[in-house]
Amino acid sequence: MQPKTIVVIIAFNSDLDRVRASLKIFRAQLDGVVISDNSTKLEIRKELKTLAAEYPGFVTYIGNKENMGIGAALNVGVREAIGRGAEWVMTIEDDNAPESDMVKIMFAAYYALPPEQQTKIGSIAPNYTRLNGFAFPDGEPQINYDGAITSGEVVKASIYPIVGWYDENLFIDFVDGEFSCRVQQHGFATLLVPRAILKHRLGFPTLKKLFGRTIYVPNYPPFRYYFMMRNAIYLYVRHFNTYIIHNNHRKDAIWSVLVPRFLIKAVLLEEHKGLKLKMACKGWWDGIRGKMDRAYARTRAGLPDVPTEVL
Repeated sequence: MQPKTIVVIIAFNSDLDRVRASLKIFRAQLDGVVISDNSTKLEIRKELKTLAAEYPGFVTYIGNKENMGIGAALNVGVREAIGRGAEWVMTIEDDNAPESDMVKIMFAAYYALPPEQQTKIGSIAPNYTRLNGFAFPDGEPQINYDGAITSGEVVKASIYPIVGWYDENLFIDFVDGEFSCRVQQHGFATLLVPRAILKHRLGFPTLKKLFGRTIYVPNYPPFRYYFMMRNAIYLYVRHFNTYIIHNNHRKDAIWSVLVPRFLIKAVLLEEHKGLKLKMACKGWWDGIRGKMDRAYARTRAGLPDVPTEVL
């Protein structure tokens, strides 16, 4: 029997059709939904609240007082899910969608493990789609200590009091990596299930040619480059001992700080190159200085400082 599992959807100016389609899938697979809404458009907030009302007792809508960032919105939603009795909590972004059997496959893999291995698992992660295929090759479930992306991950509710909540000051990027690091530090592993599929989207992706190679280009909006650079510097430079010496994040640090692949792609292959480079430079400087306050970061990244309305 599947344990009580509630999904937390992080919403931000959502595509209502995508959310509606996901709710139909979740209705068949899970025990409840919490929508933690960071939207800055009042009409979308109202539409999401109306959509949630179509599922009384199943969907809980929470209109956050501002765009709190993913970390804070996750904490709001996860606390609500646990308050509703969730034994496991799935976290997902509003533009991602699970295959109809994703959750069933994930828990089947978990319960196929011997009991002594089940106790070591802190989360279960699916495979996810990219423009050029899947993130992971097909194969049997694997236990690893590298963690997972937030979207589609199912976390054992009992580990939150042990490992802590999501870091709200990171705002958006590296929230999953930082959380995964703490999960690992406390001795919990992630069960990766390659045959459980999440339809995942990063930014506004395209495939482009560079030096004869096909390159995946995410085309993030400019503000994301502030947070990607700031958080990479903050985690991998200011907390070098934690994330490099005592954890296996060396490769991530190289591609984020020494050779920032995300910024190289933006400068060579994306639009608004100058603005994205400017945002990354701001992020580098604030990361070095440890300027992690959320309100300050929203201003530096050019995000709206005041919410439209709380519902």
